[in-house]
Amino acid sequence: MWKRCRRNAGSTDSGNTRRQKRNAGWTRACVRLYAPTMNDVIDTPVTVRRAEPADAATLAAMLAELATSEGKTVPPASEAQLAEWLGGDDPPFHALIAGRGGADLGYLVFYRTFSLFKATPVLLVENIYVRHTARGLGVGRKLLTAAAGEAAARGWRRLELNVRAENDSAAGFYRRLGFTKPGEEVRRLEDEALEALAEAGGDA
Repeated sequence: MWKRCRRNAGSTDSGNTRRQKRNAGWTRACVRLYAPTMNDVIDTPVTVRRAEPADAATLAAMLAELATSEGKTVPPASEAQLAEWLGGDDPPFHALIAGRGGADLGYLVFYRTFSLFKATPVLLVENIYVRHTARGLGVGRKLLTAAAGEAAARGWRRLELNVRAENDSAAGFYRRLGFTKPGEEVRRLEDEALEALAEAGGDA
């Protein structure tokens, strides 16, 4: 906070000295100007919202940041495609965006799968990302709490996500939130390998 002051002119007294005449009758009117302080920023809560078509550019930017940080190819989906998917009647995925004070800090993408053994739909987290400048602010916890709320509101009884085997810090974070490791390992078939198996038919 700082103050900017101005002087208000008033009448002068002819009996005063020249200096007194120049200053007499003037008062200082100060306007208090407020600038954000560190406490103001810290006290601003992190909020989570459901992504809408208008958030397509933000989501595309953070998807690219995540891909770059993990050494992956930037997702080919355009902003227009993301906006179309987010605004569809039956969207292929849902996204949550965390923000604070007008700044977007991270996102979580999820979609619905199903477990026959659990006899319930499952909320599967495709990916979760927190911008580097927002690490340590509880953004990841906020996003996962919101995702759990989405699952509970829909009556889905399970939330799942994948974590890289070498990412010990993330594994510890999920464990502290109550996630368990079922002992299964993910196996993936994609792109050319998927096409090769499909073309092989019964000869694979």
